[in-house]
Amino acid sequence: MFVKTLTGLLVLLVCGVLGACGKTDRFADGWDQGGNLHDVSLREWAFATDANRLASAADFVREFIPALPAVSLPLASALVEKCLTESAYIAAIEEIGVRSRIEPCIEYAQQTAQSLAQEYAKRQGVSSQ
Repeated sequence: MFVKTLTGLLVLLVCGVLGACGKTDRFADGWDQGGNLHDVSLREWAFATDANRLASAADFVREFIPALPAVSLPLASALVEKCLTESAYIAAIEEIGVRSRIEPCIEYAQQTAQSLAQEYAKRQGVSSQ
């Protein structure tokens, strides 16, 4: 009887702890501040925290696409972070700098954002008819 009660309490405790652990908001206030991965190797990028990679990607987006509207910064930053991280996982080598891979990632972000904007405009046109 005591073991069943203890087991039940343990299950409730675990459920309570897991329920309290929600997924963090990737774009919470200040998400684009504090990145310090601008001149690191792909290896360092690969082992950096998600928040640091995202903030650094936001800095790259601001540097390479200065005319980008602020509302588009989260999407563009996430796309650049994804591209650089995939590149880093493939070639996590100390001698290759993250800046050597940034331009294709910026192009990828611009093309993807443009495709999404066109798809959105097309759907808006269909729904308004």
